[in-house]
Amino acid sequence: MYLKLLDLLKETGFTFEETSKAIGLTRKGLYNKIYNKTQFTCEEMKALQKLINGTLRKKYTLDQLFDIKKDD
Repeated sequence: MYLKLLDLLKETGFTFEETSKAIGLTRKGLYNKIYNKTQFTCEEMKALQKLINGTLRKKYTLDQLFDIKKDD
């Protein structure tokens, strides 16, 4: 589950329905991706980043939004 992403989506005030429409997914499709039942595409990740950064007026990286860990 993407906890940071979920928290930030709550902070934007958008519902799952509004968020999914904004990035071209169904509500169920977004739910499945946030809860790791299916994977996000790069385009979906970037669309969420743009939505969150534009709404919250902050600059979150994809690493921050999706808890991406790099190997050392």
